[in-house]
Amino acid sequence: GFTQDDVDKILEDYNLSDKREEVKEWYDGYMFGNVEIYNPWSILMYVNSRGKEGFQTYWANTSDNGLIKKAIKNAEEKASINLVRIINKEEVKKNINEYVVFESMYKESGIWSFLVAAGYLRSEKIKDREYKLSVPNREVQELYETLIQEWIEPTEY
Repeated sequence: GFTQDDVDKILEDYNLSDKREEVKEWYDGYMFGNVEIYNPWSILMYVNSRGKEGFQTYWANTSDNGLIKKAIKNAEEKASINLVRIINKEEVKKNINEYVVFESMYKESGIWSFLVAAGYLRSEKIKDREYKLSVPNREVQELYETLIQEWIEPTEY
């Protein structure tokens, strides 16, 4: 990922320094150790368009997000309720296991580790394995809102 200094330099090179705060809101929010980082794919796509396309869900649009949709759709009810709370910016604390087991991602205990490892949630360590979970940035927030809209609207055949 890119650090704040990296992004500042890139924005400066593309004469987009005035967009710094919006870029931070949209594409920042990931943690690598104790360093906050940006999503590099989204930063590169944004500056490649010279900002003319506005802010978009570049990273989320790199695939059909089928795995994430399936994980959320098939998650236990308690996990779905907590995910909605996270999306609504309520505080949710969960245990995270850094060794994600694919088969357990639909269980309450496994989905959080999966979503953090896949970049769909940000985790801030509280103690031991307990973390405060949040949506990392506006790009991912938009993805969740789209997924929720798809659940609400019936599919037409």
